[in-house]
Amino acid sequence: MGGGLGGPGGDELIALGGAQESTSIDVPPPGVYSILPLQGFVSWNSHGFNLTKKASSIEQWVNLTFAPEADRVFIREQIFEADNIFDMSTVTPFEKREICMTWTLPRYAQLMSLSSHMHKRGELFRIWLPPNQPCAATAGCTAPTSAADYESRLYDDPLYRYYEPPSDFSSAAEADRTLKACAVYDNGADNPLEVKRESTKPNTPTCSFFFANCGCSASQRACLGGDNQGTACDGDDSVCGGGGVCDACPLYGGVTTDDEMFIPLGSYFVAEPSPPSP
Repeated sequence: MGGGLGGPGGDELIALGGAQESTSIDVPPPGVYSILPLQGFVSWNSHGFNLTKKASSIEQWVNLTFAPEADRVFIREQIFEADNIFDMSTVTPFEKREICMTWTLPRYAQLMSLSSHMHKRGELFRIWLPPNQPCAATAGCTAPTSAADYESRLYDDPLYRYYEPPSDFSSAAEADRTLKACAVYDNGADNPLEVKRESTKPNTPTCSFFFANCGCSASQRACLGGDNQGTACDGDDSVCGGGGVCDACPLYGGVTTDDEMFIPLGSYFVAEPSPPSP
């Protein structure tokens, strides 16, 4: 699991919680628990969007239940696969494309839940349980022809799927513990007016973050409307003809809803078998 971007990390960064619903109650199986340090700093990253035209506020309450020692058997591990978080950046104006990736659970993993995270041009997120052959990169990694085990079509209210009892992945074979996730991104293919645009990019300080890409440079723009829609125009409206504007952008990753993300989410714990009695 990768760290950074507000996700789980190593010894110095521990996820306090996370949800994409108005109310989320996480009750793990008996014996499964999470850990927090006795002291440190709490960094709140709401990553929330106000999609209305009225000013609002974002408030959050987190209630924690402390587990007695007898219930602390298996540590809960969070799935936050962010290695390919911005790989939809190859989706050009007026194109629709599916991006796929894989990740492998440790041996003896017990899968408790799956979910997903993308932004407004993500129209379909699917996950297939093992077996899957690991992909070295998203290039050349394609969706299976079989039905997905997880499917969500709402970026702002993604499905949470829970496995009760947890799904066991104890095989020594890597493919038998490898999950595959694919997400479809539509950059104005079905509706050209929904293409990512330079003129409507968010006006927010988050666009100055080192990994944010609000809008696009003139050299990356294509015509929206006119006689030459989709033609590279380098910031020159005259190239577009017929009232078109040089305004369409490729997709990029970022932290606003106008930018994109691609993250499989979920949770598991590892339950190694007990050694045989002497």
